[in-house]
Amino acid sequence: MAFPSLGLNLLSSPIRMAAVGFLYASSIVWIVILDTIYRAQDRKEDQKAAVYSMAVRHEKHTKFLLIALGILQVFLLAIIGIVMKAGPAFFSSSCGGAIVILSIMIHSVDLKDPSNCLWWFQNGGVASATVIASGFLTEYGIRLIS
Repeated sequence: MAFPSLGLNLLSSPIRMAAVGFLYASSIVWIVILDTIYRAQDRKEDQKAAVYSMAVRHEKHTKFLLIALGILQVFLLAIIGIVMKAGPAFFSSSCGGAIVILSIMIHSVDLKDPSNCLWWFQNGGVASATVIASGFLTEYGIRLIS
């Protein structure tokens, strides 16, 4: 990890280590959400090739899976905020923004339309990354000037 080059020793602080662990877990969940949407565009080909992606394995209830993963991601983001004692800016931007973007994305994506899946994979991914990162950056900026 590059943390030592930034002057951070994660091993010396259990709180920092926990925050990074939850951030890592949240990132994995985010990737699974986006990958499931992306893989839905190739569902028919995956079925023919016996590739059991999340979109194939959970074909009948993909949206419910995406909702559960979205809730998990926001929960992990909230835990990060609690662990790092973040203020309202973090919770409203990272957690609130993720709720809004993920809700719109999961509700709007047409998992049977490959071009729509690709659009939401690209644009929904950028939008969710932007709101989540903006919460972290805002929290950092507030702490920097305080």
